[in-house]
Amino acid sequence: MLKKILKYILYFTLITATAVPVLTFTSCDRKYDEGEVITAATELLKKSETLNVILFGEGLATGGTNQSGAYKEADFYQLNSLGFTTVVELEGKIREVFTVEYSDYAISTVLSPIQIDGAMVSNSRYYQLYADEVNKIDPVCIMVHTQYDYIFTDKVVYDYETVRVKDVKRKTLFISVMATVTNKEGQSQSTEVVFELIEESDGWRINTGTFVNYNAYRDRYEELKDQDLK
Repeated sequence: MLKKILKYILYFTLITATAVPVLTFTSCDRKYDEGEVITAATELLKKSETLNVILFGEGLATGGTNQSGAYKEADFYQLNSLGFTTVVELEGKIREVFTVEYSDYAISTVLSPIQIDGAMVSNSRYYQLYADEVNKIDPVCIMVHTQYDYIFTDKVVYDYETVRVKDVKRKTLFISVMATVTNKEGQSQSTEVVFELIEESDGWRINTGTFVNYNAYRDRYEELKDQDLK
């Protein structure tokens, strides 16, 4: 049930909008340069690919000797290649890509346990193991929940040449990119991914999820829609 709830929340954030071709556009009396926006959106989207896998997909690999129940130590060499070795540093990576609001959502649902009315409904996917657990000092390693029920199950390849501004509503820019989604059975489909982009005090940030799973009904829906238009 929790998996379905989180899936619906994430999919709801992938908002689609009507296509509007623009060269420059204005939002809340501010004028934005489309080229600058597309460059920023592309860079952030590329960074989000790794975070999508870590947070919502297969997750971090495990290695080392520390283990506690369903948790095992994260692979140190992989962490080094990703540019972080602690949960705090991972949170920093998240905030470099996503808005404050979306970062808080990801951190509170993936890097923290979920409780409803004081009852635990989901353990944290990752937690920091400290040498001094009482005072939370001297970080040892990141612990990974090896039985975590993640929601991003397929592979997405973005066509970065198709990144464009689809629409703008007040402070929110809707960015479109075409992607090829392949499921574990090898079935592929082309789909449009639309995500929100907002300019915060630290620069442009993504405000929604950027991943999508294979949907067997999507192609059928497009076929029916085309038939209705004829």
